[in-house]
Amino acid sequence: RASACCGVHTMRASAPRARSRSLRARAFAFALALALVVARASSIAEAIEAKCSACRAVGKSLAKALREDAESANGKVVDMRGRLDSRGRRYGKRISYKVSELRFVELLDGVCDEPSEVGKYQLHEETNRWRIPPNPVKKIRHARGKQMKTEILGYCHRVIEESEEALQAAVLEERLDAESNVEEFLCRNVSKACDESVDFSEEEPKDNDFYDDEEKESKRVEPPKKQARRSKAKKAAKQEL
Repeated sequence: RASACCGVHTMRASAPRARSRSLRARAFAFALALALVVARASSIAEAIEAKCSACRAVGKSLAKALREDAESANGKVVDMRGRLDSRGRRYGKRISYKVSELRFVELLDGVCDEPSEVGKYQLHEETNRWRIPPNPVKKIRHARGKQMKTEILGYCHRVIEESEEALQAAVLEERLDAESNVEEFLCRNVSKACDESVDFSEEEPKDNDFYDDEEKESKRVEPPKKQARRSKAKKAAKQEL
């Protein structure tokens, strides 16, 4: 009887230990999964192809945001008087929009997302550069097109997140504005995506200068069947006349 009693006591005592081991195993699995997600996210900025031209696409979008900000920031005031005193009167500070946290948040808000054009960039594999396709015919569609959009937008968000402190300090100290070479500041000085060989004082080549897409398009020869149908249609039109 005593032995049976002790056996029951042992089983009851081992149950909490088993539950504890199960909880520890689940916690470990969750931590491992979370670490994998974070590691994958942190590798986006490093894994993208043609990193320098991808960064310059982000830089162009940031430069546009700075130009739009310059047109609207002057003279604006942020009212921080959101609390009421015992007499029902608002109190607090009013600060210049140019030195406010709100300005920086709104500045970066649209750099990667619409109406930004970053999501329109695609990797031109022949030249290994990110560009906006010069015409709809050259736009890559379906699964590959969606994959490129995911890659460039993920890279954009990652670069902006990693550079946020440096960008904020430069904007508030007026070292970075609409007149600055934003691409050089972001892609060489901060993110190190571009090396010293890149000349940021020169504009990137236009599509027709760098790519021969338009020339190829104009010289494209129609397939024989399409030529035959076109010729037949012209003959029919002449007969009707």
